[in-house]
Amino acid sequence: MSAAARGAALLALLAASAAGTAQPPPIELSDSSGRRVALGAEQPGLPPRLLVVSDRGGSRFSKRWSRRLVGLEPALRLIDVAHLADVPAVARPLVRRAFRDSPAVLLDWHGALARRFGFEPDRVNVYLLDAAGRLLLAASGGDAEEDLAGVVARLEEALAAGSPP
Repeated sequence: MSAAARGAALLALLAASAAGTAQPPPIELSDSSGRRVALGAEQPGLPPRLLVVSDRGGSRFSKRWSRRLVGLEPALRLIDVAHLADVPAVARPLVRRAFRDSPAVLLDWHGALARRFGFEPDRVNVYLLDAAGRLLLAASGGDAEEDLAGVVARLEEALAAGSPP
C-alpha cells in the first residue's frame, strides 16, 4: 500500500477516534444475489476477518493469492471482495450476473473499503480486521511471489501476536 493510501487510512481512523467513536460504523456490501453483509461490525468470539480486495487489474492474480491465503484458515476467515467502483451504473447488472456463479464474493460498487482503508489499483489489497472490526493490518501486492510471501509473513506475524505487526 502506498504511503499516501496508508496515510489516508490512518487519518480516517484518527478522525473517528478524535470524534469520540473508537470504531467507524460497519461497511455494508452485498453478494451477487443481493444478500447484505456488514464488514467492520463487532463479531465477538469469531476469528479475525481477512478481506481480499481487487479490481479488474488485480483480479488477474487474486485467485492465486486467495489459494495461498486460505492456508491461514481457521485462524482467520477469508472474504473475497470485488472492487467495482469504476464500473458505470449502466453496466452493473451485467457485471452482477458475471458474479452469479461466485456467491461468496462480495461486491463493493461504491469503493467503501477503498475510502475506509485505502486502495491500490491493479493489485490485491488485504485488510485484516479483528473481532471488534478494527483494522489490524492493511497491505497490498502484485503478481510477484515476493509480494505474496511478504504479505503472508506479515499476516502470520499479526495472528501469532494477536495484534498488528
